[in-house]
Amino acid sequence: MKCLFEYPEEQPKELAIIVEKYDNRYAMGDMDYHDTKQYQDEVEAVGYTFEWGLDNVPFNLIKKTMRNYTYNILTNEIVIFEQEKEDENTFNCVGEIVIQLRKEGYTQVINLNKII
Repeated sequence: MKCLFEYPEEQPKELAIIVEKYDNRYAMGDMDYHDTKQYQDEVEAVGYTFEWGLDNVPFNLIKKTMRNYTYNILTNEIVIFEQEKEDENTFNCVGEIVIQLRKEGYTQVINLNKII
């Protein structure tokens, strides 16, 4: 997914209003970690999210997704899929990863958070 901070023309109006409000505050140097968390909460309330680090600079503004996984015992596969929320009751699948587990006489531990 592309970062909507880099493509502001593709931001929906309700998101663009929030981003513009906080962009002005960043430009004035008026943002601390608490403010960035509030910014993130407002963005998530309209169905989007972003990341930010110790430098307190937001990045990777994307549509909020839901990650799920299934395990197929017959094929010994884990399928991880990501869904975008289209509306209150509808999710669209936007991608998936299939992991084939091998039986080699020991238990294989996979950290799913590191894969996605």
